[in-house]
Amino acid sequence: MIDIPNALIRELSFNFKAHFGKSPALLVFAPGRINLIGEHIDYNDGFVCPAAIDKYVGFALGPSFTEQSIVLAQDLGEEFHFDAQENFHASEPHWTNYIKGVLHQFSGTDIAPFQLLFQSSIPIGAGLSSSAALSCGFAYALNEWTKEGKTKEELALIGQRTEHDFAGVNCGLMDQFASVFGQKDSFILMDCRDLSLSFVHAELKDSTFLLIDSCVKHELAESAYNQRRAECEHALDIVKQSFPEVTSFRQCDMRHIEATREQMGEIPFRRASFVISEMERVHEAMSALENKDAKLLGGLLNQTHEGLSAQYDVSCVELDFLQQNAVNQEDVLGARMMGGGFGGCLLVLLKKDCQHSVIQTLTKAYLAKFGIEATAYPINISQGIQHLSWHEQV
Repeated sequence: MIDIPNALIRELSFNFKAHFGKSPALLVFAPGRINLIGEHIDYNDGFVCPAAIDKYVGFALGPSFTEQSIVLAQDLGEEFHFDAQENFHASEPHWTNYIKGVLHQFSGTDIAPFQLLFQSSIPIGAGLSSSAALSCGFAYALNEWTKEGKTKEELALIGQRTEHDFAGVNCGLMDQFASVFGQKDSFILMDCRDLSLSFVHAELKDSTFLLIDSCVKHELAESAYNQRRAECEHALDIVKQSFPEVTSFRQCDMRHIEATREQMGEIPFRRASFVISEMERVHEAMSALENKDAKLLGGLLNQTHEGLSAQYDVSCVELDFLQQNAVNQEDVLGARMMGGGFGGCLLVLLKKDCQHSVIQTLTKAYLAKFGIEATAYPINISQGIQHLSWHEQV
């Protein structure tokens, strides 16, 4: 049974009919995600702990009565017209690259012309993986439309390759797997080496999660992501030269990093130190979830933020300010920046029924300091991508 609010289903259907003059044949809802812990270690052979959330990119799709297909970005008021059988290439940075990248990977598939509208309740630039929801959700919709029968893993890989080849972001698979495989009220423990998944129920009794969007996104975010990845690869290469038994950061501990600190240089040393510590925190966090130990979990979130800020250098003054003000509140158990960095959201673990007061205190202090109105999002852990055919729609 689909777990999407009826109001969201009706809104998406209404917008499609208002624009195209008929009801959609298919609705698809692809969630954004949070990552509880394990930041920046998906591309370092680590474990991550994401979950799908109840913020979505929604897709409404129906047949086209011309040879051309149309994709409408409802939130932007922009359309993309194309022949679904043409050969697609990336262009200058634009949302259409995510559409082109998916279509490129369906080349050879007979795609009947279609009309598609998509809209999002995922805050753009907040580190909640709206791009993964867009590419994976569109891939899922095309898979249903063409009856191609691709597996969930194949759809996630299509989303990743779209990021690599059409968006220029050398990402791991965490975001795509969370959007595709998410389970309601559970976090995913994902092994980024073999892509195996296990699920940990997220029941913390008297605690809940909150997102505070800093509403800033600094320019160097994407270039810095690729740079951090290169710095980690350099550090690991140096370790391998002295310790041939080490094949990945999984075999590393601080002894290896300290022994090769001079050869690798101070910046790669700091990056590697964070990766090793964060890998350990992921497993500690899983134990905290299983034992419903919210206090321990909150402390781990604080440690992760400190590492991301001081060792990995991907925080910013706005996020550091929000985090420090959050953890100074009695009802907050822990908080950390989330996502690639240099802006986006703060993930806050706090006591239930205290969200209103925490939001008020944080947003007021943030506005006074930076003149920016932060946005707060209470969240729930959601199911992964879901769809409705026309006869199931509300």
